[in-house]
Amino acid sequence: MKRLDEIDGYSSFIANTVTNFKDDDTDEIQYEHILMLDHLLLNDLKSELEQEAIVSRLPCDVLRKIQSLYVSFETKIEMNIDSIISENPKITNFIFNGNKNILMPYFKRYRDLVNREILHLKLKKNDKILWIGGGPFPVSPIMISKAIGCQFDCIDVSKSAVYKSQDILKKLGSCNVLVEHHDGKNINVSSYDVIMIAVLASPIQEIIDNIQLNAKESAKVLKRVTYGFRKLIYPTEVFKNSDNKIKWDSTDRARRDQVISHIIGTINN
Repeated sequence: MKRLDEIDGYSSFIANTVTNFKDDDTDEIQYEHILMLDHLLLNDLKSELEQEAIVSRLPCDVLRKIQSLYVSFETKIEMNIDSIISENPKITNFIFNGNKNILMPYFKRYRDLVNREILHLKLKKNDKILWIGGGPFPVSPIMISKAIGCQFDCIDVSKSAVYKSQDILKKLGSCNVLVEHHDGKNINVSSYDVIMIAVLASPIQEIIDNIQLNAKESAKVLKRVTYGFRKLIYPTEVFKNSDNKIKWDSTDRARRDQVISHIIGTINN
């Protein structure tokens, strides 16, 4: 009973906090909201099961408001990268510097995330990699490519996101990332050694089905996911491993200020 009371209390506290957020808040105020939510959601003081229980008790409008806040603010960051680079192309080294950059904690989170993924996938320079769901700024493919020198084909279903990415990559100069407009549910995946799927890529079931049916033997697949409170930031779409061609390793967990985890599998035809 005491544990249920604590879960209900934490859920009510999050809901009451979010109630004060307004759709027309300025960017500065929205960022203050995000810092406040980060403090609540990324402290790891509750177990994963407790976090899941708390999330399940939150009203749907609260869930939507939190997810919309994070996604819209990150999109604003990505869309404005183009203007930052356009105004001063020399700033790109500063932006991607792991120890000091102007968009903390955005880039630090991605730097730490891709370092885990490089390690767990054992990525090599000669790997041919497909990234599904690049968005308007394919920061992860850029960081991974810069780290190990591999070639990325990056796709997105949104034409506007693809055009924005292509423009940014042109301004960045030398980068082994090619961005094209394709749908992950029917893209030809047969030639890739590694397939990486963004956390918000959708419809995930059809994307996974396409990979299971058409990817080559021993190809590695990474799907970004979230657990517990972190689902409030990036909701993870559930899918079934229908053909059982992929055996997933789900041991990775985001900790502290990290948000995104991943599952990794290998195609077994």
